[in-house]
Amino acid sequence: MRRETCGVLLWLALAGFISGCSGVGATTVRNLSVFDEFHFEWTPGLGFCPPAESVLSATIRRSPTGEYALEMTVSSESRPTNGGCAADTEIETIDGCAQIMELPSRVLTQDEIDTMLDLFRRVVVWRTVFLEPCFLRVVDPCVTTSFIWDDFETTDFPCNPTHLTAQEASSILFFLDTLRSD
Repeated sequence: MRRETCGVLLWLALAGFISGCSGVGATTVRNLSVFDEFHFEWTPGLGFCPPAESVLSATIRRSPTGEYALEMTVSSESRPTNGGCAADTEIETIDGCAQIMELPSRVLTQDEIDTMLDLFRRVVVWRTVFLEPCFLRVVDPCVTTSFIWDDFETTDFPCNPTHLTAQEASSILFFLDTLRSD
């Protein structure tokens, strides 16, 4: 193959990657503040490399009395790998290995509840009908975030027909990070 042809093919592949999925869609705003259980979790794409010092999973359950109980798993600061990560207690991150830490369960404060309900009252969701196979145009990430409110499940992965906008996912992740008590 001629050098010019390779350059053109590389440029077209890069342009296709940058443009992302080709589809028709719109955002909708959902009120997800009334729920019995909310669950967040990092899930693997082709690999699994969540950022160090991050919330790996969180579950918030509403009790019949109106309290919200939090269960959370986080990762520690990364350390360089020396032959791999410990299978049961560590995960591989972008920078090395991080310890998996399950934080003690606790009840949210009233300020935390108010912030959460305010955030969940107006969740922006993107709904898309794809005009072509999206997975052919977007590189699979190493992690995808999964968000579940009772029976409504979505992600931040742009090839999912129903996904959160990047800004919405970041806002929820920021809120969850404020709940850390480690």
